[in-house]
Formats: sequence, structure tokens, C-alpha cells
Amino acid sequence: MTKRRGKKRHVSQPTRLADTDNLHFTQEFLAEMLGVKRTSVTLHARTLQQAGMINYFRGHIQITDVEGLQESVCECYATVKSYYKALLGPHTV
Repeated sequence: MTKRRGKKRHVSQPTRLADTDNLHFTQEFLAEMLGVKRTSVTLHARTLQQAGMINYFRGHIQITDVEGLQESVCECYATVKSYYKALLGPHTV
């Protein structure tokens, strides 16, 4: 898994668990969660926004292209999703 794909997976996963495409995460919080520098979060958020997958402004992330984001993440997203489904039931993920 590459770092870029891993970061996308971390952004995508909370939206599926929260059942919303709107998240309130600061760049500092995301950096701590991912174990990276805040500047890395800024760079990747800008890249995802330019690709039309998210809108990001002052701690507010709106997923605008869920399918595109899921297609761009590594295969581990599907693996994690299947584990959640097996543990929590088919209607939770």
C-alpha cells in the first residue's frame, strides 16, 4: 500500500462508517491520525480537491465523488469493508 492510497482510504473510511459525505476534520487532526506532517495533509487534500473528489475548506471535508475516491484507494479498502461487514452485519457498512 502506498502512502497516497493509504491516506485516501483513511478519508474514505470515516464517511462510510458515519454514513455521511461531510466530515469535520482539521488538517492537524488528520495529520495526527495518519502519523504525517500537516503539510502532507494540505498537499493531498489539494490534490483530491483538484481531482474533483472532495471539497475541503477550514476543517470541513465534503466527499463529492465517492466512487472515484473508492476506485483510487488500494485494495485494502475492500478488505477492511468486508471485515466490518462480517463483524457488524451487512447493514453497517
